[in-house]
Amino acid sequence: NMLKKTKKIQIDIGRMNDEYLYTSMNGNKYYGYKLLKALYFTESNEIKWNTIKQLYPSITLIVIRNTQKIPNKLNGFKFVPSVWIDDVFIANVISFLSSFDTKQIEVMQISVPKNAPKPEYQRKFTAIKYKA
Repeated sequence: NMLKKTKKIQIDIGRMNDEYLYTSMNGNKYYGYKLLKALYFTESNEIKWNTIKQLYPSITLIVIRNTQKIPNKLNGFKFVPSVWIDDVFIANVISFLSSFDTKQIEVMQISVPKNAPKPEYQRKFTAIKYKA
């Protein structure tokens, strides 16, 4: 089974929120994964860690992020806040990680947590009204 051999997954919350993402400049339509959202997330948008483990028992890398399409920009996406990291989230992650053999999960990356402070450079650009 291909899922059982999967080593790396990326959970892109932005792509799971829409059935239809965008049409490229050459007219190709790109679809989201809204139909799969219930498989990966609870009604309250918490990650279903047990499901992840059942689907991907050989997993070694997990990336959690949230991207948003930048209109009229070829291949243009930006990172937006992804998940809220709190005590419950951390406890769930620790429980998930401890359910595997020692050191199976090599990397877990969470891009732009909702409650992360803005980096210093972002605050400076905001202060001078710089737009990237």
